[in-house]
Amino acid sequence: MRFEPNLDVNLLVAALLKMERGNVMSYKDMAKIVSRDMKGADPSLQSARRRAEREIGFIFSTIRMVGLVRLTDDEIVNLGESGSKKLRRSARRSFKKISNVKDFGSLSPVGQARHNGALALFSGIMAASKATTLKRLEKAANTGKLSLGRTFELFKE
Repeated sequence: MRFEPNLDVNLLVAALLKMERGNVMSYKDMAKIVSRDMKGADPSLQSARRRAEREIGFIFSTIRMVGLVRLTDDEIVNLGESGSKKLRRSARRSFKKISNVKDFGSLSPVGQARHNGALALFSGIMAASKATTLKRLEKAANTGKLSLGRTFELFKE
């Protein structure tokens, strides 16, 4: 059996695909399209938004209590900084939780390795997602795309 998106999703996708960069579609406008109340967390809207992003490459952001805005290229680029901050906060929270192991010696060797590996991973993410690191990467990428090897070298600096 093949999955078919519901009619609301198809109607919303069609409307989202007509949006120009920088334009806003209000939840009120969306409600008129699907003939029911719409909120940002509505599953049909989330599905429509993901489809438009996946299939066409349109990127949207929410304006709280207003609706969706189709991002311009400059706004899309700015997602890098906000994503980096979010990643750093998430890594810091996970690092703190894992650091709360009270009796490391009671962990099995596998548990100790998982503990240490997770701490190393989250430490690396926190270091790599600092604003200063992002600026260093931006400066180095000024001449073009960076290889993974060069990126790792810049993390060490």
